[in-house]
Amino acid sequence: MLPNPAYLYTLLRHRLWPDPHRFYPPKPPGALPFLSAFTNTKKLRQQGAPYPVVFNNAQQLHAACQLAKQPNHAVILVPSHTSFSDPHVLVEWTLAHPDKAFYYMAGTEAFETHHGFSAFLIQTHGTFSVDRGIVDKHSLTTAQHLLAHGQHPLVLFAEGEANYCEAERLPFMPGAAQLGLKTLKQPHITHLTFVPIATHYPFVNTPPERFVRQYELTVGQWHGQHPSEPLPQWDSTLPMAAQAQALIRMATQRLWAEHFSDTPAPDDMTERCQTLIRYLATQLCTEHKVPMDDDAVTDISRGMALKNKLRSTIVRRCRILPTPWRTQHQHQLRRWQQQQHLNPWDVWLLGQAEIALIGQPNPTAPTEKRLTTLERCLAKHQAAEQTYQAATPQQRAQWPHHLNVCRQIKLLHLLLADTHRHLETPTQWEETRLKCHLMLTHQFQYTSPKQATVTIGQPITLTTGNGPLPDTTALTATLQHAVETLMAASDT
Repeated sequence: MLPNPAYLYTLLRHRLWPDPHRFYPPKPPGALPFLSAFTNTKKLRQQGAPYPVVFNNAQQLHAACQLAKQPNHAVILVPSHTSFSDPHVLVEWTLAHPDKAFYYMAGTEAFETHHGFSAFLIQTHGTFSVDRGIVDKHSLTTAQHLLAHGQHPLVLFAEGEANYCEAERLPFMPGAAQLGLKTLKQPHITHLTFVPIATHYPFVNTPPERFVRQYELTVGQWHGQHPSEPLPQWDSTLPMAAQAQALIRMATQRLWAEHFSDTPAPDDMTERCQTLIRYLATQLCTEHKVPMDDDAVTDISRGMALKNKLRSTIVRRCRILPTPWRTQHQHQLRRWQQQQHLNPWDVWLLGQAEIALIGQPNPTAPTEKRLTTLERCLAKHQAAEQTYQAATPQQRAQWPHHLNVCRQIKLLHLLLADTHRHLETPTQWEETRLKCHLMLTHQFQYTSPKQATVTIGQPITLTTGNGPLPDTTALTATLQHAVETLMAASDT
């Protein structure tokens, strides 16, 4: 029996415009090499032109790819995460070596922003999504499967966030170590190798006048939001470190004026930034019924975790499944549940529905379990729709802006760390300017030209049968030390 034509039409539209918060599985790497090369180079140039890319000690990448092809060997690449350019830089190496490829775990934000065909292109690099605000079982299962049975290394950014700073790393999340140790417990996996990678983006042939023009362009845009205030000018008598600290003070002062117009901002930058973080986080947690973590104000790792949880909750509230689509899925689901056996056409259709709603089919699972999973998924969509309908139009209009507030919480943490550093190099000044501008305008504004320099470190290999394995905490600390040492060595 053929399905309802209305459901076929709904399913086609749902496949072309999938849910932004569903799981995106990886496609075979290198499926569209020419288009991938064009789009990757274009993306690099949009992000400040860190091109061409220089790889130091690249033979370690060749060796890692050879090890990953061995059935008893799992390989994880652990790069620093200074910029959103980091994965694109690694893609440049695989494009130059068509017989090599990597898998990437990327935040679901990349797929939400570039949905449709753009998301498909990201997947063809071997990239799959992870929702950092929840325990993403689909992503963790995929990562473990790729490590145990894949033919390529897996790239994991252990910091979990791009921190826009080369001088200092964010605390490493335990996910990379946990995933590796869990994979090593599988019977056929006897070796696990971590490869640390450090990425730098030094300026190339950039005169001082370029930074002055970039400063004037940046503060000019800020001034457009508050035209009654005097336009700050570049003070050539101040060293670059003082200019960077003045820029932080200026940006946080403007953010303070947006929320506390009747109260002067504290002179102490720690108090000022933490007060802003507490205020913004409390507002979002109250609005979206997320438990507030007081330690998220002072601890950067807890702050990033709260930001991710808030963002995941907000996305599910403001980007709901259209009611007609959900209704058609529910009608078809009830039809399948009433049948004792599904014919081949219905089996194929069930797989397409799983791709649209969940992200990937599960053909090996029993039919009853697959239908139950779809039912739970549709129930979550219905609950999100009820929450959406219960909110006032004014509240719903503010939800997209709340995603930018989540980013402001992250950037305030990063700028607070910058206030305790001596930002004396052009790269450090540019990193600070980028964070300030992104916090106030929600737009990236890069300074070019730059060159990407990638340094690959010595691998760290764990083997079963050679004594006790390190625990997750010790292994995470070892990985962070290896990346930080590599960053410091390659910086000098």
